Amino acid sequence: MRTVKEKTKKDLKPKDNVKNIPKDELVLIIQDLEEEMKMASLKLDFESAAKIRDQIQFLEGVSD
Repeated sequence: MRTVKEKTKKDLKPKDNVKNIPKDELVLIIQDLEEEMKMASLKLDFESAAKIRDQIQFLEGVSD
């Protein structure tokens, strides 16, 4: 069974209502996504890195 963080990170879409995610969980998700974005960049997978960046920006907007 996946944790809330794993499920949220995998299934995250901009149209989803993520305002119900606890702030501490949101911070962890953003940290994980930042790490994934760095790894994608190191692999020169800039398209994936850009998609992850967009997810991070969306989540940061929700957490404000």
